Amino acid sequence: MKKRYWLFMFFLIIWTISCKKDSTSCDLPLLTLEGKNTLGCRINGQCWLPQGHSDFGTGIYTPATRGGYVQWSKYAGTHILIRADKNHESIEMFIRDYSGQGFIKAGKYFFNNKTSSMYYSNYWEETHSYGTFGGVTITDSLHTGWIEILKSDTINKIISGRFEFEVYNTNNNKTYKITDGRFDYKSN
Repeated sequence: MKKRYWLFMFFLIIWTISCKKDSTSCDLPLLTLEGKNTLGCRINGQCWLPQGHSDFGTGIYTPATRGGYVQWSKYAGTHILIRADKNHESIEMFIRDYSGQGFIKAGKYFFNNKTSSMYYSNYWEETHSYGTFGGVTITDSLHTGWIEILKSDTINKIISGRFEFEVYNTNNNKTYKITDGRFDYKSN
């Protein structure tokens, strides 16, 4: 009986140790389609969740994540802009409406062209993903990815989906892999 007890205790301890969360795990938001204003992903395997911040001296609070449908007088249609910030890092995805229908349909859109940084005039002209992880990071023909719009509800202004892409930092020559991305926004 003692042997069974010690054998049971040994397996219980091993099982408990194996069930511990590792440092790369986190509670990413669920993939929802309800306009909950959430975003989460992994960057190089590490959990990344947005955090808001106040600008020093002004006290103006910047929300950690924002997005949804946008209109821009330079280009007809309703485009999609997703942006999230955490400390001095940000992720941004933009889908330009090329359809002529006035809105973005549900579907998969690819980031496979060179993205300009936000300071260049053609920044808003192309569908792109962008980030700031130790400097400007961009997608290009070698560092690609996608965003999949699962829900595009222009009446209730809900945009939801998933994303995965790789960006290259031209300042430090590092590549960042963004995986397990999900978002759910309701525009005002």
